[in-house]
Amino acid sequence: MEGLKSHTKLQNLWLRSCDLSTKSGPILRDLKNIINLEELVLSLNSIGDEGLEGLMEGLTSHTNLRYLVLRSCDLSTKSGPILKDLKNIINLEELVLSGNPIGDEGLQGLMEGLKSQTKLRFLRLNGCKLSTKSGPVLRDLKNIINLEDLVLNGCRLSKKSGPVLRDLKKRNKLEILKAIGNDPRVEYFLDDSTTILR
Repeated sequence: MEGLKSHTKLQNLWLRSCDLSTKSGPILRDLKNIINLEELVLSLNSIGDEGLEGLMEGLTSHTNLRYLVLRSCDLSTKSGPILKDLKNIINLEELVLSGNPIGDEGLQGLMEGLKSQTKLRFLRLNGCKLSTKSGPVLRDLKNIINLEDLVLNGCRLSKKSGPVLRDLKKRNKLEILKAIGNDPRVEYFLDDSTTILR
C-alpha cells in the first residue's frame, strides 16, 4: 500500500490469492488514499473478520467504488457488525461474498449495510451457510430496488425461504435468481429458467 499511496487515479485493484491474513487490517486501511478506486478484488485471501474491519475503514470514503469481490476470505458470523459499514459505499453495483460462512448473524448485518444501496445490481452469496432463520432477513432485499442478479446457491436455505424468494423475484423484477443446492422445495417456487446454473 505504501507504493500505491501516490496512485490517486488508480481505478482497478486485483489482489486475488495474495496470502493476505487477518493481520492485513492496518494495511487495508490505507486504501483510503486511493480515492478513485472503482473495482477491488480480494478473493482467496484469509483476511477474516479482523482484516475486514480494516478494509471497511479504508473504504469508508470510497464513493466511486462499484465492484467489491470478497470471495472465500474467511469471514464468519462475527462479520455482521462490520458488514453494516457497507452503507458508506453509496455507489456499489456488485458485491460478491460467496464462500464465506457468515451465517444468519452475518446476513443480518449485511442487510443493514445494503438497505440504502439503491444502485446495487448483482449480489452473490453462494455457500454462506444460511439457515431456516434467513427467510425473514432475505425479505429486506426488496429495498434494493435495482437488484437484477441474485445468487444463493448452496446456502442451506429451507423451504420457508421459497415463498420469500418468489415474492422478491416478482417485486424486484429480478432477471436472474438462482438458489440451487438448498432444500429442493426452494426451487419449486422458482419454476422457470432462472434456477439453472450458468
